[in-house]
Amino acid sequence: MNGVKQAVRSVARPVVQFARKWLEPTPEKVVVDWYQITGGPGKGAEILLPFPSGFADQIIPGRYELACTGVMEALVTDESVCLDIGAHYGY
Repeated sequence: MNGVKQAVRSVARPVVQFARKWLEPTPEKVVVDWYQITGGPGKGAEILLPFPSGFADQIIPGRYELACTGVMEALVTDESVCLDIGAHYGY
């Protein structure tokens, strides 16, 4: 029986590896590059982002952190001085 199992494994292993290669999705290549923000308060600015990513999909068109952006627009005036001490991504 051991010989049969080994024979089946030796035939099945390359078939399974071939099937996995063609059936499993290929991970998307992520590129870190400079992208221009196309909308919102950061429109026209360039930001270094990994793309594709969920937050890049929100930052580039200006839809990232809309609630926070709304609060800042309501509180900050032209005379205000602000320091951005936040996390890595965002504006």
